[in-house]
Amino acid sequence: QSSVIMKSVNLEGQHVFGTYRLKGKLLEIALDQAVSEMIKAGYSAPMVDTAVMYRNNAQVLKCMCKYPNVIVGSKIKHSGDVGKSELKDLIETFGDRLHRVLLHRHMPTENFDMLLEAKQQGLIKEVGVSNYSVSQLEELLH
Repeated sequence: QSSVIMKSVNLEGQHVFGTYRLKGKLLEIALDQAVSEMIKAGYSAPMVDTAVMYRNNAQVLKCMCKYPNVIVGSKIKHSGDVGKSELKDLIETFGDRLHRVLLHRHMPTENFDMLLEAKQQGLIKEVGVSNYSVSQLEELLH
C-alpha cells in the first residue's frame, strides 16, 4: 500500500485536507487516505480544501463520491464578472457540499460582498479571505 504525506490542519474542530498541487492518481490516493483517517479519528464532516486555480475541482468531486459527509472549502481567484462566474461554477460543481468560499488574494470589497450575499442566500455557509495583510483586512472590515 502506498503512503502519501498529507497536509492537513485542524481549525476550530474542523479537520481540513488541502489539495494544492495534487492531481491525477496522487490526488485520488491522498484524498482517500486523508478522508479515511479523518473519519476514523471521529470527524463527522471532514473538509477538503481546493481552489479555482488548482484546476482539480472535477476530480475532487469524483473522489468525494464515496464519502457523503465530506464538505468542500474553496477559493476564487478573480474579481468582477470572472469572480462571479467562478463562484457560480463552484456552487454548480459542489452543490450543498460547498461549505466555505474564500477570496484567494486581495480583491475589491465588492467581491467579499458577493460572498456574503451567497451566504445570505444559503448557497454557502462560511466566507472569508486568504493571503490578506492586516491592513487589507482592516480595509475590508471598515
